[in-house]
Amino acid sequence: ALCLTSICSNMIVFNFTLILMKRPNWENTTLLSINSSAKIKEEGPFVVFNETHIMPKNVPYTQSEKAQLQYAVGIASIISTFPFSMLYTKFGARFVFLSAGILSTISTALLPFAASKGMIAFTFIRLLQGFAYGANFAAIGFVCHRWATLQQHGFFLACMTTFTSLSVTLTNPVAAFISSVPSLGWPWVYYFHALVSPILFGFWLFLYTDHPDTHPCVSQREKDQILSGKTEAEIGISGFMPYRAILSNKTVLIVWLNSFADIVTAVFLITYLPTYVSKVLRYGVRETGIWSAVPALLHIPVKIGSGWLADNMRCMSEIGRMRLFNSIALVGSGVAFALVGFVPDDKRFLAVILMTINFALVSTNCGGFYKCATLISRQYAHFVVAGIQFEKSITLFVSPLIFLLFIRDESSREQWRNVFIGMAIILVVANTFFWFFVTDQPAEFTKIVSKQKSEKQQQKQNNLFNISKTDI
Repeated sequence: ALCLTSICSNMIVFNFTLILMKRPNWENTTLLSINSSAKIKEEGPFVVFNETHIMPKNVPYTQSEKAQLQYAVGIASIISTFPFSMLYTKFGARFVFLSAGILSTISTALLPFAASKGMIAFTFIRLLQGFAYGANFAAIGFVCHRWATLQQHGFFLACMTTFTSLSVTLTNPVAAFISSVPSLGWPWVYYFHALVSPILFGFWLFLYTDHPDTHPCVSQREKDQILSGKTEAEIGISGFMPYRAILSNKTVLIVWLNSFADIVTAVFLITYLPTYVSKVLRYGVRETGIWSAVPALLHIPVKIGSGWLADNMRCMSEIGRMRLFNSIALVGSGVAFALVGFVPDDKRFLAVILMTINFALVSTNCGGFYKCATLISRQYAHFVVAGIQFEKSITLFVSPLIFLLFIRDESSREQWRNVFIGMAIILVVANTFFWFFVTDQPAEFTKIVSKQKSEKQQQKQNNLFNISKTDI
């Protein structure tokens, strides 16, 4: 989880430092007349062209440039998600995930230098960070299948999927402290992250292996528990992936539907909660910052707690537990979305409470569609979970599009209410499909490798028999 957090932190630290960063002005020269009434807000040095015109050495990034740097990460993540999944299938996670960590570390260390060279170099580095980030979710699926017992998938997934909230919780305070030191400044925020990453991935290299049954630090009892209930095909790494069978499996498609509904609404909530609190609820800047941060603080403990309960509640079956936690995550979130749109102006604190509850409810998804994804796909879990990563990257574009299309006036409660109700409907519909298709049994495509092996062995035996007959 710490290595996942490292890659994510290397990527999102940009969101904090961007308010401090300025680009070289020689890319888009802006001449200001000394005698003009224009006020120069640039605090840095100036290049004087002549007695009447000057040019600021650095200027703030424009909105389009900021969007370009953000979209670069999303596009790169979309492109790299499934290639990383294929590499995990063929080579395992130990060295493939390590390579993603190395790429993330190098690109983070080079980011201040690239930023000083202009938008092309800066965008290229952001693309590299996005490529590395694309390795995260497939790694979660792969490691979960290899190391978690069939009875601990919920808790295992809960711990590993906390990396997003954990990265935000750790990165922002560290970035704020380092950038506030006059002798360091914002570039050292990236250098610090680039120094921490190799340490964490060094532990990964020396402590992790793709085969728990051969790990020197794992006892025989632990090995038996991890491998219990897993077939030979699920334990080995064949390098084969039945793409068509997976993509046509109804349960996998329903899992992806639920994950998309869950993620797109959660991303919208995270992204635009400050806007809603400020423009609709009319809280001040300080209160907006506080109320926007509270949901993230609840996310980690609720997620880990729900993951443990999803594995250890013995009063209902495995399928029953997945239905319960998926309903809490989706239907509960949908109800919270629907209610918040009808909170009157004089009860604005109630809207904040509902938003906080909403964020906490979403974190229980590890016991729902996430757990179902790994249980049905077994040795191919990394591909199915990579599909969730792909959807998460897509939502980086979908959520702003929803805002652009349906929120014309940021202070209009009615427009926000319509969006919230629409999201509630999507969440309830997705959960309804999940109830009918959820299962804890491995899908038929998990048996394809063993069938192929037996067919190849039989063919080999037949060939040997035919050769023997010819010799006779």
